[in-house]
Formats: sequence, structure tokens, C-alpha cells
Amino acid sequence: MSRSFNDTGLAAFFGVSNFILAADTDTYFSPTVEFNPFVHTWSLAVEEQFYVLFPLMFFIWSRNLLTSSKSLIFNLVFLTALLSLLSSWYETQHYPAQAYYHLTSRFWELAVGSLLFKFHSLRQCASGQSCR
Repeated sequence: MSRSFNDTGLAAFFGVSNFILAADTDTYFSPTVEFNPFVHTWSLAVEEQFYVLFPLMFFIWSRNLLTSSKSLIFNLVFLTALLSLLSSWYETQHYPAQAYYHLTSRFWELAVGSLLFKFHSLRQCASGQSCR
């Protein structure tokens, strides 16, 4: 087993294998990862990182801890997702491995689902249905 496999496996245990893979490879299909049994863990690492950061934002958003205006937190999450989308576009052109493996360019994909959920629940609340 190569050192790269060991490093990726250990990093996967801690939820950061995406950083190891981004540093060691050019693309998802590069020869250095072709036979790496842990290459699939990059997406799990991105999700783990998202699920560590986003619940804090969502808790503040849902409880209005920072302000009485729900739109400020909604706009903060939306702005973060938009910045991530722009980061994805830029990194895809200049740093393809980082764009593929890092949370900064993948955050928007997961945040859009959360924004849609919150938007849908606000519409239900406005229409007189039970509010969440």
C-alpha cells in the first residue's frame, strides 16, 4: 500500500481527505488516484465539513439570534452560497483540483437545498399553513 493511500485513509477518518486528494492530484482521474481505494471519500469530507459549519448558520438563521429581521440571515446564507458559486467558477478555470475537492467551491450546492427548504417553509407560513 502506498503512502498516498495511507495519508488519504487517515485524512478520511478525520473528514479532511479532500485536502489530501487536492494536494496530491491534478484531476479526479489522474494516475495517482486511479487505484486509491479512498478517493471516493472526498465527497464525504465535503459533506462533513458542510455539516459542521452550516448548522451554526442555520441555527442563527432559524432563531434570529443576530437580528429581528429574518431577511438578514437569509441574505447572509444566500450571499455565502453565491460567493461559493463564484469561487467554483473561478477555481474551475484556474485551480481545477481545488474546485473539485474543496468546500469553498462546493458549499453552494448544499446550501441551495437549504435555501429552498427555508423559502418553501416561509411560503407555507405566509399562506396560513403551519410555520416551521
